[in-house]
Amino acid sequence: MPVVADITQIQERLEKALSHPLRVELLRLLTERTYSPNELAQELQEPLGRISYHVRVLDKTGCIELVDEKQRRGAVEHYYRGVQRPLINEAEWAKLTPEERSRISCLTLQNLYSESLAALQCGSLDSRVDRHLTWRQMTLDEEGWRELMALLMETMRGSEEIQARSDERRNRTQEEPISAIVGLLGFERGVLTRRVRHSQ
Repeated sequence: MPVVADITQIQERLEKALSHPLRVELLRLLTERTYSPNELAQELQEPLGRISYHVRVLDKTGCIELVDEKQRRGAVEHYYRGVQRPLINEAEWAKLTPEERSRISCLTLQNLYSESLAALQCGSLDSRVDRHLTWRQMTLDEEGWRELMALLMETMRGSEEIQARSDERRNRTQEEPISAIVGLLGFERGVLTRRVRHSQ
């Protein structure tokens, strides 16, 4: 099915993009705004050749896209931005094997963890009093589970609409952007069993 092929391509792009820590950092920056490889090299204090190589990898995997070209000192400077990954709905997810789902989940959690840890270390995680960080354990029936998953998907789609409206306003006002991370998780809790040795 074409849908499965599309999801497989998404998985392969994510695996290749996140297989190197520098590409993870480049992708993070390029989801915030456009950069040229030269600007990225200056931002990260890395050699231009090394940055250019990893930018090419990200471009070939479809994780970033070329959005502009400018003449700079007799050469053409290319500007890139991150490509928003599409959401995978339940029907598409069901077509993947358990191994494929696990790989995508692992990559997503690794990325979310690295972003969260970086925010905690630099102090931005708690810099705003209106930030949100909560979790809870729930006990649900099947209908409750379906309602919860639908709510999470609706919330994530709503965040995309907020992003689009914010982009429109910022294009008019040139307001300084707030770089934000939104992560939603809903999964069946794993129960670790502990073997207890009984003394004879």
